[in-house]
Amino acid sequence: MISKTSAFMVACVAFLLPAAGRAQKPELVVATGHWGRVTSMAFSPDGSVLASGSEADSTIRLWELATGRELRTLTGHEFGISSLAFSKDGSLLASSSSDRTIKLWEVASGRELRTVTTYSRFAYVVEFSPDGRLLATVGDDSVDLWEIGGWRKLRTIVGVGPHAVAGRDDDHPMPLGG
Repeated sequence: MISKTSAFMVACVAFLLPAAGRAQKPELVVATGHWGRVTSMAFSPDGSVLASGSEADSTIRLWELATGRELRTLTGHEFGISSLAFSKDGSLLASSSSDRTIKLWEVASGRELRTVTTYSRFAYVVEFSPDGRLLATVGDDSVDLWEIGGWRKLRTIVGVGPHAVAGRDDDHPMPLGG
């Protein structure tokens, strides 16, 4: 049985896939990779790949949008995926999980590059800066800013709840307020 969230993901993918030989008619592609609820999704910057994260199977799946084909499965989190974000150039994917970890993945190979265990309860949100040099992570009551190049924590902003980073786009700064 497909959960409502997974069915929504399938519908999103189906809407985005033009049928072969026809101008922009939706094609239904049943994405059957996750066995549990999908809790996070992110598009690659060029729009060719959709990353989906599951609460139940604790995996991240990368989907080729042109075909609906699963490219690879990223494993390594012990508990559900809470957030996904692609770097500006699409070469990196950041993930956060209820296992209190932040992971950085190489998209082309699926290789796990870094893991940081942080926060006392959950790692809620990950987001790359527009220039791709920094990664913001949101945990219990703080935002941590990480330098990607050296994987060094630059700053912690305390007193900011897990709902601090939402609705960001490239024309507006990330709001920091709980």
